[in-house]
Amino acid sequence: MKYGFILLIIFLSCNSTSAQNKEILSIEFQTLSRGYFEKIMINADSLIFEKKQRGETEITSSLKSSRRQWKSVISDLSSIVLDSVPILQSPTNKRTYDGARHSELIINTDQKSFRHQFDDEAPHAKLLPLLNCLIRLKNEF
Repeated sequence: MKYGFILLIIFLSCNSTSAQNKEILSIEFQTLSRGYFEKIMINADSLIFEKKQRGETEITSSLKSSRRQWKSVISDLSSIVLDSVPILQSPTNKRTYDGARHSELIINTDQKSFRHQFDDEAPHAKLLPLLNCLIRLKNEF
């Protein structure tokens, strides 16, 4: 029994570290409410910004992302265990009664997508630097 417990701990710790070895293909930030949608997506090659608002034409912009931009995003993600992203608690839940925009960070790897849902631009504190980096890149458009 004692050895079984030790093996379980070793197995779980190996799974957590192996998540960091997954190749990150893209990172997305989406936020929406009734009549409003915004998306920022970055990968090693491009940075894409979409915005749709009721009564207005859709805005979609795309540019080639620089190596510096991609490395900046990846470095903000390096301290986060990817397997923990879906279970991180959102600081608030106002989106459940239309008190805030419904937002989501999506980290796409070669094996799986990891999603974190939250209100407006207020993710769990561990993901805030990543979100701020994405917003900063959007503002550079």
